[in-house]
Amino acid sequence: MTSSVFSFTPSPSDQPVGDALQVAVQPNMSCRGWPADAGANALKNYTALEDAFVIAQLKQAGAVIAGTTCMSELGLGLVNDTGSRAVTKGLADAALITDYLGEARASAALAGLFGFKPSWGSVSRTGLAGLVPSMETWGITARSMSEIRAVMSVICVPDDQDFSMRPEPLPNFTVSRSFQDQAPVIGVADGYEQHLNPKQAFAWETALS
Repeated sequence: MTSSVFSFTPSPSDQPVGDALQVAVQPNMSCRGWPADAGANALKNYTALEDAFVIAQLKQAGAVIAGTTCMSELGLGLVNDTGSRAVTKGLADAALITDYLGEARASAALAGLFGFKPSWGSVSRTGLAGLVPSMETWGITARSMSEIRAVMSVICVPDDQDFSMRPEPLPNFTVSRSFQDQAPVIGVADGYEQHLNPKQAFAWETALS
């Protein structure tokens, strides 16, 4: 079944019930038995034969894959992207969006959501129909960092089938950090303010003060 947000959704009888985490994915992320055209005419009518590693981990943890959103061809850019819209409309708690050049984070910013791109090599790419293997990873958009941490705590695990995974220990997202004892330290990139118009520069300086 399709809609203005989802290019495919499973029938209700195929979905578990309860308060499980609802995650929307893109059709370049293999979900067994679902269309996986990656937004490309060349892959039209292709059906995924197995779950991507990340999808399998989410299902094993009890998450519900809400459906596949619309996406730009092979995930580069945000033309036709509806990932963040699935979250803002309450159709999913989080959305996975392929991130090459900031797609997941830009999509989140445009929708007033939180966006996160994991470091390359910290999340398995097995089962991801990608375009630029040296750059792409599974980005996440959600209403809060809690949902992002919940997703990362499940998918940031080793995968022996993906040679691009980092050999060193992966970050532990199951531990919640608190800044009650000390103030957080935030880094600010230098030079960006030169490209802002006066209104934007004022908002930028106000936010930093």
